[in-house]
Amino acid sequence: MKMRAEMNQVAFGRRLFDIRREQQITSERLSELCGVNSSFIRSIENAVRLPSLPMFVMICNQLHVAPNFFLLDSITWNEEDKNLYSQ
Repeated sequence: MKMRAEMNQVAFGRRLFDIRREQQITSERLSELCGVNSSFIRSIENAVRLPSLPMFVMICNQLHVAPNFFLLDSITWNEEDKNLYSQ
């Protein structure tokens, strides 16, 4: 069985934008906290780029959000998968 891994960039970016705004953090401030350029954060929010895994962890830590919050639209399970991993 061949699995494809794709991330829903649009949903990821929208969640980042929403949680950042909810916490009243500017893209400039988040970029400072993460050590990147603010245009990088905006490009993630606009679904142009995806963060690397270390940057993803940094964003989660800085916003105090669990990784699954960002991945809700990207993780799919079929019945066969559920049976394999539920044992």
